[in-house]
Amino acid sequence: MHLTPAGRERLAAAEATASEVMAGLPAPFSAAERDRLHALLARFIAHAADGG
Repeated sequence: MHLTPAGRERLAAAEATASEVMAGLPAPFSAAERDRLHALLARFIAHAADGG
């Protein structure tokens, strides 16, 4: 299976859109809140990786 040139273009456009959306998500949070959120999510992911 492989992507066609048109498929690659659509994937690139979707990735660009997703990046824009993800960049805007933390906008309502202060820098300290973003840092805290990052730390909490890192703990959550580590816990899940250890089998919860």
